Amino acid sequence: MIDYSMPASTYHARHELSNSQISDLAKSPRHFWCKHRDPSRRVIEPTPAMRAGTLLHTYALEPQNMSEYIIRPEGLDGRTKDGKEWLAAHRSKQIISADAIDTASLQVAALREVDVIADALKSGRAEASVFWRDEDSGIDCRARPDWLHRPTGKGRDIIALDLKTTADAAPDAFSRSVHTYGYHRQAAHYTAGLEAEGFNVIAFVFAVVTSAPPFVAVAYVLDDATISQAEQERAELLELYARCNATNEWPAYGQGYQVIG
Repeated sequence: MIDYSMPASTYHARHELSNSQISDLAKSPRHFWCKHRDPSRRVIEPTPAMRAGTLLHTYALEPQNMSEYIIRPEGLDGRTKDGKEWLAAHRSKQIISADAIDTASLQVAALREVDVIADALKSGRAEASVFWRDEDSGIDCRARPDWLHRPTGKGRDIIALDLKTTADAAPDAFSRSVHTYGYHRQAAHYTAGLEAEGFNVIAFVFAVVTSAPPFVAVAYVLDDATISQAEQERAELLELYARCNATNEWPAYGQGYQVIG
């Protein structure tokens, strides 16, 4: 199933296994349990970097939702009467600085200087919610691609675009980010979901832009060897999830003494 209008809050509250949950499972089943199953788990507040990423996503992919934001007046003191009144009047908005919106604007400009990214963003759908049952493991899964573009405007061929911010967009640096954050597994997971819904993913593109000046953007795709590795890792992690879920045992790094070098 694909839902093009589901709110993000509804999507994230669902039970199906997501890529971010798979990434936590890759650290250890205990990490997964503490973050997603522990009844006493804490709500994780977004970091400044996460808030900046969300702002960029909205500015670049869903500009119609920028009304959710409001710029904090320069020099506003929230401790004064006027400041408290202004904050109270805009409590329903996401308050950002003028610098934050300037940064997002420059990042989007850098992204649109890359022809393949600009072409993809000319038409498509943002934040589609995809739900499917993994055929091999029987596990219910979900994914929420940033952007889906049909290059011919019709048919089942699509390009999936995922927006990433990074301190260093150079090839060797982003390659390390792919390994560190499991971006290759994300590509495999999202592709599996889209193909389960009958689409042919002709490219999964990471639209990468730096998080600080100079703002530089690059379009990256994974090589065949990395894609194959990602598919294998994802399959192994789905099997691990199935075992842990069946036994309700979520170990960290093993039992007893652990031998390291």
